[in-house]
Amino acid sequence: MVSGVSVEAFWAATYLWDLANYAVPSVAIVAAFAAFGLPYYTGRNLPAVAALFALFGLSSLPLTYVLHFFFLDEMAALTWMLAGFFTWAFLSVTTNLMLQVRALTHSPTPYPYPCTPTSCFRYDSLPAWSTVSGALPVASTLA
Repeated sequence: MVSGVSVEAFWAATYLWDLANYAVPSVAIVAAFAAFGLPYYTGRNLPAVAALFALFGLSSLPLTYVLHFFFLDEMAALTWMLAGFFTWAFLSVTTNLMLQVRALTHSPTPYPYPCTPTSCFRYDSLPAWSTVSGALPVASTLA
């Protein structure tokens, strides 16, 4: 029992509350993209952008819930997870782009390494990487 309810009810209510809090800025951001008419993120690309925002919220919240059990202090958990998620997303995207550029410019074979970036580093299952790797193709196509 947590707060007088079952553990399942507590986590379900917490998840729905966090999703509602996440949905407000997400809808505002997608609406701002549409209002300003950014060519990469509007038109036929707008549903893909909206789906990326929705799926990021659906997947990142459970990951955060699981990881918070490794911390004793909530503020330490918040700080480390924000820093960790940002750093991991930045480094994984940068590494992937660098390896792709290297493969395209310096090698006659499609990929000069024994494995591709996703098979070596396995960051493709993390929410931040999945969102960025989904946004890059959307941004590379004009509506």
